[in-house]
Amino acid sequence: MVNQLIMAEIVPALEIRKQKSTIADLKILTIYEMNINWDEIVKLQIRFVKEFKYFVAITDLAIFQNARENDLVLYSPDRDLISLCKMTRHTSLK
Repeated sequence: MVNQLIMAEIVPALEIRKQKSTIADLKILTIYEMNINWDEIVKLQIRFVKEFKYFVAITDLAIFQNARENDLVLYSPDRDLISLCKMTRHTSLK
């Protein structure tokens, strides 16, 4: 899965590192439109803070929500995304 938020978050770093082939690979993936459910984002944030004792970035919550909404496996080394998956029993791979 890729969406415009993910692209906006990682493409600048890839550009700076001159990783053109990785950017090209990302651009051929299916892009999922994001339909952010802000009430769910708030509930996820509250649950996350209660469980992990700190706030997770809104971008991570939106990315996670998008993956869950589209019933997609989330591939990420990001510890907060992995924690969200564990917390909700959503499938993730590092």
